[in-house]
Amino acid sequence: MITYKPLPIEDPEVQYNLEWKKHNVQEFSFKYKKWIQSSEHAIVNGLDAYNYYLTDGVTGAFCDFEKTYPALTSVVLRGEYPYHRDTGATRIEGLSELTSGQKLYISYPFAAHGIAHDQFGLILDTCDKRSIPVFVDCAYFGACAFPNLDAERDCIKFIAFSMSKAFATGRCKIGICFTKKQDTYMALLNEYSYVNHVSIGIHDHIINDFTPDYMFNKYRSNQLDICSKYGLEPSDTVFLAYSYTSKHKGFDRDGTVSRYGISDLLVNGYDREIEWISKK
Repeated sequence: MITYKPLPIEDPEVQYNLEWKKHNVQEFSFKYKKWIQSSEHAIVNGLDAYNYYLTDGVTGAFCDFEKTYPALTSVVLRGEYPYHRDTGATRIEGLSELTSGQKLYISYPFAAHGIAHDQFGLILDTCDKRSIPVFVDCAYFGACAFPNLDAERDCIKFIAFSMSKAFATGRCKIGICFTKKQDTYMALLNEYSYVNHVSIGIHDHIINDFTPDYMFNKYRSNQLDICSKYGLEPSDTVFLAYSYTSKHKGFDRDGTVSRYGISDLLVNGYDREIEWISKK
């Protein structure tokens, strides 16, 4: 099937057992950080200058950003992760609407198509000039390639990662947040070790057995073949494809681009009849 949802790849090699035991939260956090820094396709420069702690996926870090800047209006660009729309963020159309008094959430790669937003550098320049704090959402990390991200930009206040999308662990997810802010809510819970230890166990095995480039390297050639077969553009996120001239209804991303989830085809083959599962 091809779906409008960005479903993760259920790779048969990624196996894990649900087992509860106590883990050292700080040791795993450091290991997770070093795993991120080992990527050859998705390089983030400057993370060593940040504090970091575990979260409940990327979404679990959003609350810390909200609590850190409660007086600022949350804004997102058209095509962004719909969670923000559903929790009251204001949608803006572009650079001209970025103003002081706002805080910006932006996914990298961008949620609408799984590649970096074409104005990402200009957006950060504008946020630097207008003192707009930025949350960079790297939820697709582990299944993508992207241009080097400079975490040393002054406007970037939070950067968060998750393994849910890369390794299909969204029902027992974990993430890591990098910030220069002190004493956030989730950082305090990390000090108490009040985090998901079952999830740490699952993802500790994943970090041991798979690099952050495993999914992209394994499935990239299949992705290119699928996109060629169905007339789609290959995203920089390996389980996605996109089109600006799509003839298929129900895949539209907020009037920006049509996005297609192809994870099923990557794993189960694409020389067969498929179903196009669009928004209802």
